Amino acid sequence: MKLAASDVATIEPANQVTALFGEQVALAGYDLRETAATGSTPVVRPGDSLDYTVYWRASRC
Repeated sequence: MKLAASDVATIEPANQVTALFGEQVALAGYDLRETAATGSTPVVRPGDSLDYTVYWRASRC
């Protein structure tokens, strides 16, 4: 996927995290998909599926 620089600046994860991986990549955060039935964060048990999106940022280009 390729995004324009203007698109990247507007994306903010629901759950922000600061985790650096070396000097080039940072985990900015993640989103969990809400369940349709309850509209809230799902309860996940062993063997269940979990829908999520992670957001990365490049520290250097």
